[in-house]
Amino acid sequence: MLISQNSGILFEYAGVAEWQTRKTKDLVIAFRSWKFESSRPHLLEEVVNAASFFAREINEVKELAGDDK
Repeated sequence: MLISQNSGILFEYAGVAEWQTRKTKDLVIAFRSWKFESSRPHLLEEVVNAASFFAREINEVKELAGDDK
């Protein structure tokens, strides 16, 4: 495939990845700044979920970029 055909998709994924990076960083900072309490286990789960989502998005972008070679 030509890069021009996928550029819109790649820009969309790049935007999602950028947003997810900021969200993940914010969650990690929040998690580190608060002492972990048993009443807040959802915070750790949220950090893990955000990081997993981010990793999947990056892998999809890499796969799309690989199609252009």
